[in-house]
Amino acid sequence: MSAHFDRNDDVHVRMAAAASAEGLTDFALSRVPSTYYDESFERRCELIAAGCAASAIPSVDELCKSLVMTNTKWNRDKTPGQDEFCMDNPRHILIIVQYAARIKSNALWTTIRRRGQEAGLGINKKSYSWRLATEEDNAALTGYEHGAVTPIGIPADRIPILVAKPIAEMDHVWIGGGHPDVKLRINVKEFLAAYADRVIIADLCPDADEPQ
Repeated sequence: MSAHFDRNDDVHVRMAAAASAEGLTDFALSRVPSTYYDESFERRCELIAAGCAASAIPSVDELCKSLVMTNTKWNRDKTPGQDEFCMDNPRHILIIVQYAARIKSNALWTTIRRRGQEAGLGINKKSYSWRLATEEDNAALTGYEHGAVTPIGIPADRIPILVAKPIAEMDHVWIGGGHPDVKLRINVKEFLAAYADRVIIADLCPDADEPQ
């Protein structure tokens, strides 16, 4: 399927150009009302479809968000010869999760620590304290404000991207589109292939019978 976007404003043009530059061809953009985040998930799905001529109403499971997390205890000495975007011990990481999903409280720590151990870094639990990135770090790394973050066309083009496992098994999802009122639909398989060198797929959600 070719790329579609229904409006010719600056955000749509910029995001379409960025997606194409990353090698994405199956994507769509939708502009939603400024009250979007005040609505239920079901209503958000309807608003996305209304703002994009190329889209049917998506399911709630297709609604995703991108968050930048920072390890406030990151230590460069733990990864000699590497930098803050090291895949096995990153200082910052961009996470893509479903809005409707419950996230394990220790999932990020467990995933990154396991990678560090497998890489022989010998990093212990005290080396991690993950927090939502500050507004300043978020803007510097992504170029976007909170609520608009997307992995597409960001300054920190080496930041690791952690994708929740259920998303990796879907055909398409909607993520941030570079502005709080713009959403971007991506072909998941195509996205994972385009960003394969920095994507980590992880189980971030508890089992149905697991307590929060």
